[in-house]
Amino acid sequence: MGLPRVNKLHTRPTSLEEQFAPHVEKKWAGDMILELRLRGVDGTRIGDALAEVNSHCAESGERPEDTFGDPVTYARSLKLPSVEDTAIDMVRVVAPVLVQILGMLLLLWSFTDWRRGSLFNLTSGEALTAAALTVEVIAVALLAQPVLRFLVRHPVLTFGALVLNMGLFVFAAAIWDNVVAEFPPMWALTLGAAAMLGGLMWGFFGRTGLNSPDDPIESPLSGPLPNAAAGDTKRRPRRSPWETFLPLMIPIATALQLAMGWLLIR
Repeated sequence: MGLPRVNKLHTRPTSLEEQFAPHVEKKWAGDMILELRLRGVDGTRIGDALAEVNSHCAESGERPEDTFGDPVTYARSLKLPSVEDTAIDMVRVVAPVLVQILGMLLLLWSFTDWRRGSLFNLTSGEALTAAALTVEVIAVALLAQPVLRFLVRHPVLTFGALVLNMGLFVFAAAIWDNVVAEFPPMWALTLGAAAMLGGLMWGFFGRTGLNSPDDPIESPLSGPLPNAAAGDTKRRPRRSPWETFLPLMIPIATALQLAMGWLLIR
């Protein structure tokens, strides 16, 4: 009779909370990390703060809420300095996404006319939608911290606001249908594709000079992270598949909609 198999998936930490605060309740540590992240605190300082809480809980055997209280209140009481990007930096971060979105709209609007062999008619509703979307994206960039805080604390309301916003755009494009510009659809398709590709390349290669979004939480102790490869003495944050896929979401969504349009439009 063979020995029972050991599930090795549980032999190493699977989350930030387990890596850096194994003696702290996961939810408490997670709420503390989230609050510090929302306040723009860098990963090294977050690691130091977590290590202090973890050390106390390990030595005393107490629960973190018994000593430090509510995790959000405690995180705010630390008054750790933030490394927030300037407003211009935040606009630079979202600008590639905005260019991709405008390229997507131009592609989708002109594709139907190209498929049907007619001229592309840009309506006042479409122009208003593009202008309003540009203003909204820039406003979100300038108010990044309160917007992120609202999104995290109220995800359902955020989703409802996005749906309502999208509905207003569709309504505007439907009722204001007077033509403000008319030109061959291939021009619009070419411009839209160029904007899509340009925004994608800008997003990939235009991040130098900004505070890196890959700001991992670090232990105050020297040495590599628990998951670092043997012999690798540097902390190299890995990108998750989601982080790699995220910049490609708009191009992929656009390609899927164009493929559907190709099949449905005659």
